[in-house]
Amino acid sequence: MNIQQFYQQAANVSLNASLASFIPPIIILTLGVLVLPNGNIILFILPFLLYSFFCYQSYLLNKERSLGIHPYHLVKELEFTSLLDQQNLLFSFMPAPSLRMVFFHTTGQYGGELKDVEYSGYRWFLPYFADKRLPRNYGLYNDQQQLLATFKRKGRKMIVMDSEEERIITLLWSNHKVCLIEPSHTKIEIDSAALYIDSKYYNEQGSMIARVRKGLMPLEWGKVFKDSNTPVLSFDKDTTLQEKMIIFSSLIFQYSYSNH
Repeated sequence: MNIQQFYQQAANVSLNASLASFIPPIIILTLGVLVLPNGNIILFILPFLLYSFFCYQSYLLNKERSLGIHPYHLVKELEFTSLLDQQNLLFSFMPAPSLRMVFFHTTGQYGGELKDVEYSGYRWFLPYFADKRLPRNYGLYNDQQQLLATFKRKGRKMIVMDSEEERIITLLWSNHKVCLIEPSHTKIEIDSAALYIDSKYYNEQGSMIARVRKGLMPLEWGKVFKDSNTPVLSFDKDTTLQEKMIIFSSLIFQYSYSNH
């Protein structure tokens, strides 16, 4: 999958949502005319119609983005394909019970995902406040859907494990700080602007190890990423694997339930 195919999938999801949201109004109109013959039935169907309208607009937007990418600009082969070896990653979202973050290389090629490990059917119908009370597991996958790490979250605590189920670190989040309970008690500072438009991550020595920004990308990337607000995750060249896992766990805390 590349970014062009992602836009097409996002368009299809929005179109299906737009069509599906027409079903409740039809049912309500059919059954409600006899109950509310004075015209108040519009108050019940208006939210569905508005939702259908906005979904259809999203379909048109993503369809336009997909068609706006010239195949010439999509590089088919990368020199480095490992997700954890990349210094810059862009990400967007697909539907999920709480999180499905899709990563792309700067060339527009699919890099991997950070998402719910389990997609149990009942979770799609649980209200957020109920689902948040359940222990949740997230997985970091590469472009071949191979598991790189598992993030087991319970409240503000998160255990990070590798693909062999060996514990890497245990994290405890508090406001804009993260404490590494194991194997050390070091802290990571997070300096975030409103709405996470610009988030900077600093280690205890005061060095910036990573950054997440929106609304700012090189013009060259704009040839394949048609959404100028696509978030960009950048790692410092000296950022360690352990520190990268902390950043990915931070993305889980910031974006789960907020954009899915």
